Amino acid sequence: MLIASFIFLLIDFNLISSIKINYHNLYDVAYSDQLSSIPNRFSCDRVIEKYHDKELPDDLSCVMIVLSNLPQVNSLYDHTTGNKLLKDFSIILSSAALSLCFVGRNGGNKFLAIFEHSERQKIDTFLARIEDRVNQHNQSSTAISI
Repeated sequence: MLIASFIFLLIDFNLISSIKINYHNLYDVAYSDQLSSIPNRFSCDRVIEKYHDKELPDDLSCVMIVLSNLPQVNSLYDHTTGNKLLKDFSIILSSAALSLCFVGRNGGNKFLAIFEHSERQKIDTFLARIEDRVNQHNQSSTAISI
């Protein structure tokens, strides 16, 4: 009887582990953009919904960023190259946003940065980080310019 109980416990732990892995996979699909690996439009909407039907706080800021040369890259090269450019830019945005703001892909070539409890200095720091990282990216001989 003890051996049978032990076997059933092992099976239960295995099932729980499998369910947990599936949950994390579903969470990633629901909240992360599959191409860029940053939060997707649904995640952006969830952050925005916190302020629905409420007076917006004075220290809330939003920056919309457009990867303006993406359509040209897609037509000049191909969508695979455009996807690579999106991934590279997403890495730049997420690294620039560290400890400053929420950043997500709002769809297509548009990205959204939301600063809660922000000051102008945080926004300036974020934008300077992006500019610096884009300049570094563009200096690479193999990179498509952003």
